[in-house]
Amino acid sequence: MVTLNLSGHPVPWSKNSPLVGVNLDLGDPELLVDQLQLALEIMPADFYSRLRSGETVVVALPGMTPAAAAVLAILHGLTGHWPQVRWAVRGADGFEWPEQCVLDLDAVRLDARTMR
Repeated sequence: MVTLNLSGHPVPWSKNSPLVGVNLDLGDPELLVDQLQLALEIMPADFYSRLRSGETVVVALPGMTPAAAAVLAILHGLTGHWPQVRWAVRGADGFEWPEQCVLDLDAVRLDARTMR
């Protein structure tokens, strides 16, 4: 499993996942996409080959924002697959990553195709 952590918070399920820091400018769509593409360029050397091979990708999203949509579009364009996404929720001791907060976007896409 490949983890891309753009959430701004440590993720407990992947200790070796790089925490990519992105100073997002949500007021300028072109700058936002440029910033995200630069952030994705610093991933480990084998990151994209693992994605293209069909390995499961889990993305810790930077909230439900335009940045999240741009990240998903960029990853889909690079790999041809939609990743699984995880998100944090506020808990008693700060942010938590419950197992039920995982969504397999490729599965959602396949299910949606049956509704055509």
